Amino acid sequence: MKVGLKENVLIVDDNPANVILLKDLLEYEDYNVTTAKNGLEALDLILYSLPEVILLDIMMPEMDGYEVLDHLMSNEETKYIPVIVVSAKTDESDVKLALDKGAVDYIKKPINNVELIARVRSALRLKRTQDQLRLQNEELIRQNLKLERSEQIILTLISAIEAKSPYLEGHSKNVAKIALKIAAYFDISNKDKQLLKQSAYLHDIGKIGTPDGILNKPGKLTPEEFDEIKKHAEMGAKILEPLEKFQQVKNIVRHHHEKLNGTGYPDGIKGEEIDLLTRIISVADVYDALSSRRSYREKLPLDTIKNIFNEEVNKGWWDKEVVNALFKIIG
Repeated sequence: MKVGLKENVLIVDDNPANVILLKDLLEYEDYNVTTAKNGLEALDLILYSLPEVILLDIMMPEMDGYEVLDHLMSNEETKYIPVIVVSAKTDESDVKLALDKGAVDYIKKPINNVELIARVRSALRLKRTQDQLRLQNEELIRQNLKLERSEQIILTLISAIEAKSPYLEGHSKNVAKIALKIAAYFDISNKDKQLLKQSAYLHDIGKIGTPDGILNKPGKLTPEEFDEIKKHAEMGAKILEPLEKFQQVKNIVRHHHEKLNGTGYPDGIKGEEIDLLTRIISVADVYDALSSRRSYREKLPLDTIKNIFNEEVNKGWWDKEVVNALFKIIG
């Protein structure tokens, strides 16, 4: 079935056979396709017309794909173009380097036609959502949007996160629902409940910068990949930094992976340094993750979840009163 979007795709590859294969495949899906035989030619083409997505080979004469990525990511006009590396280099170090340099995805040759089209569509969906998000942020900064527009902004931000992975769909809303139920067992003002809801919706906004391949990896993450995941808390706070109405939310977003014994991230704060709202978000986040299907496992049984929480409370990770409130909710 043809997409019919007429979006512009740039193929950068020095192998004519590969170019013909990709071009025919994408044009059949009704994309506008431009080609370049090396990195220098690609950068010249991009000066005249920005593509919506780039399919980039690594091994090319004059300028390889890694150098092209460096140029694209250092330019304000091109750094938001999603780049999918399509390469015969299959070593995991090559994949990691490409993702570290800003590629959103990595496809190893020989390609699977169905997989390639699916990943192009995913990259384009993400770009449309990110473009919308940037427009919202620019509008917010220019006009200092009033509080009543916050809900609309939140929904846009949530859609940007959930577009990256099927396993994130509905997660933020679930965390908000659980957090508000936990909050009912504490003396929390209506204002703080609203703050709790906003923070729950936005707690994973930093994952907008996490590579899709890591978010959707079916197996165990490597230490390097887990370090990449951990960046989302700090990145989320940076995204919210310019938004005047979300400064309290920003702090909760930054600290929702901190632990009471100081072994969390990104700042290693502990004890009373972690406020009650952040403690509630943390527990609600962990519960929804454990009780939901993920790329690397099925959802866990309730008894297993309770045992995990009891063990982690004993380790000094979570607030015991908050976990007890959670147990009252889940039975």
